[in-house]
Amino acid sequence: MKVHHPFKVTLLHYTVPNWSYYKPILLEGLPPYERGGDTVSTDHLDKSKSKYFDIFDKFIEPVLTEFRRDIGHEVYIRNVWTQRAKKGDHHCPHNHGSSGWAAVLYADYNPDIHSATTFISPFTEFSSGDHMDFTPNVKEGDIVFFPSQLLHYANPNTSDKERVILSFNMMSTNEIDIFEMK
Repeated sequence: MKVHHPFKVTLLHYTVPNWSYYKPILLEGLPPYERGGDTVSTDHLDKSKSKYFDIFDKFIEPVLTEFRRDIGHEVYIRNVWTQRAKKGDHHCPHNHGSSGWAAVLYADYNPDIHSATTFISPFTEFSSGDHMDFTPNVKEGDIVFFPSQLLHYANPNTSDKERVILSFNMMSTNEIDIFEMK
């Protein structure tokens, strides 16, 4: 008998070196919480990459170097944003596009009171047809990289303490060539 496992979904999980040093500097530069009247956590797309991008660039580069080595090709950050979730805030299932990689950095996060991002399998369980999901065991300063097209969500924050993540999308060198041709 031969067993084949032709399809897989890869998540890569790293920890930012010296996170305790970078955390207060980063959090001080992040945009404030703004609520638009619903319970979806607030997103701040930082198009100018001002305020916090210099410190982000310093601590993320060693992790990106390791990530690039592990996946075997170059990737570049396309955009970065902050997501703050106060009590009751959540983020509905969504993806980050049809190609490339995305990542979540747990910036102000307590695993005892907050839940991590939950990823939804693109496949159902073969014998029951049930959907499958996965929530990684993360701590503050961890980054989880995942394929951009993978559906994921954040459960409601049940704590009085705000949950803060940074998220970013990356494109590979072949995507950059296609993007620049348009």
